[in-house]
Amino acid sequence: MVTGKVVRFDSARGYGFIAPDHGGEDVFLHVNDMLIPESYVRSGVVVEFEIEEGDRGPKASSVRL
Repeated sequence: MVTGKVVRFDSARGYGFIAPDHGGEDVFLHVNDMLIPESYVRSGVVVEFEIEEGDRGPKASSVRL
């Protein structure tokens, strides 16, 4: 499990990005991979998540507070 901070999230499009605490590139976040209500996700919120390799790079899964 990795922790990081949501750097941006577009609720209209259902996706955003998380900056992992350990550094490196931002991780893609999709609404379907969240275990929390979408209304809780906004810039600056700290979350825990798993990192998977997606089609276009790192992707967050099992995202929770």
